[in-house]
Amino acid sequence: MKKKYLITQSVICPTCFKERIVSKWGAGELCNSCRAKINCNGKKRKHPNYVGQKFNKLTVLSRAENINKKARWHCLCECGNKSTVMTSNLKNGHTKSCGCLAKVQKGKSGLPGYKSWDAMLRRCYNETGNRWHIYGGRGITVCDRWKNSFLTFLEDMGERPKGTSLDRIDNDGNYCPKNCRWATPKEQCRNKRNSRIIRAFGRSQTTREWAEETGIGRGTIEWRLDRGWTPKEALTLSVDQKEKRKKVVSL
Repeated sequence: MKKKYLITQSVICPTCFKERIVSKWGAGELCNSCRAKINCNGKKRKHPNYVGQKFNKLTVLSRAENINKKARWHCLCECGNKSTVMTSNLKNGHTKSCGCLAKVQKGKSGLPGYKSWDAMLRRCYNETGNRWHIYGGRGITVCDRWKNSFLTFLEDMGERPKGTSLDRIDNDGNYCPKNCRWATPKEQCRNKRNSRIIRAFGRSQTTREWAEETGIGRGTIEWRLDRGWTPKEALTLSVDQKEKRKKVVSL
C-alpha cells in the first residue's frame, strides 16, 4: 500500500478571511485553526450573529476581519460615525461608542458632580487611597451603570446641589441609584456608622442633634449615658438634680 503524502495549498479562508496554508483534504478550504472548530459530527460550530443588535450607542452592521483570532464587528454609532469593535468589548460594555461618549464625558469633568463621581470610584477601587479600607476594603462597590460612565451617574443623580455631597442611605450597601442621595453635612453626620442615636420623647436623633435642641453639650450627654443615665435624664436633668433624685430614692 502506497503512503499518501499531504498536499497543501494557499487559500483565503472564508471564515477568518486570512491567507493560510491548508490541506488538500481539508473541510472545504478552511484554514487549520478554523478546521479545529469543527465538532466530531463534521458540523461547523455556529458563532453568534450580532448583526442588527445594539450595544449601548453602537449598532452592529456586519462582521469584520478577525484580529489575533478575535472576532470583530463593523458598528454604527448614534452620532453617525462608524467603528470596528471586538466581540468581547461589545458584550462586556468596555466599548460603548465610537469615542464620542468619552469626549462628552471629558467635557463634563469640571462639574461638581464629576468630582463626587471620581471620588466615589477612588474610594472603592484605589487600594492605595487613605480611605479605601472603609469602602472598597469592606466590599463596597459601584454599580456597573455608574462605574463605566459619569453621564449615566449624572442622569440618575442630577447635578450636585450646593452644600451637599454624595451619601449612601445604607452604609453597608453599594453605590447605586436606589442607595444614594445628595445630603447636607448634617444629614451625613446623622448617617455615619459611628453616630450615636438616642430615642427619647417619641423621637430618634443623634447626640449632636439632641445637643443642639437642648443646649446640653454633646460630650455631656454621652458622658451621662455611659454612666447609666436614661436618655430622658441625660437630656433634661442637671447633675445636682440627678443627685437629689438618688437621695430621695435611697430614703
